[in-house]
Amino acid sequence: MLEEELPIETTGPESINIIDCQTSGIKEVKIFIEHADIRYRMDKLLAGQLVGWSRTQIVQYIKSGLIRLNDRSTKPGTAVCTNDCIRILLDSL
Repeated sequence: MLEEELPIETTGPESINIIDCQTSGIKEVKIFIEHADIRYRMDKLLAGQLVGWSRTQIVQYIKSGLIRLNDRSTKPGTAVCTNDCIRILLDSL
């Protein structure tokens, strides 16, 4: 299985072109939250970081379990914290 781990810091993370990941055959993207000074909603954080998906799409994927927080299904408004891991299961889309 192809896997790309993309560590980010919530204070200055780089954008991820999710469409490029999909077309490259990447099956899963992991985003590690190394440091979170303030409260971030998972859907808002991802909407600001993922190029190619709208926030509406992100919310839909979170609700359907294709975007997970610490290997668990969660709600779009869940706050991410230091040391959290967001998994995006691209092979299931």
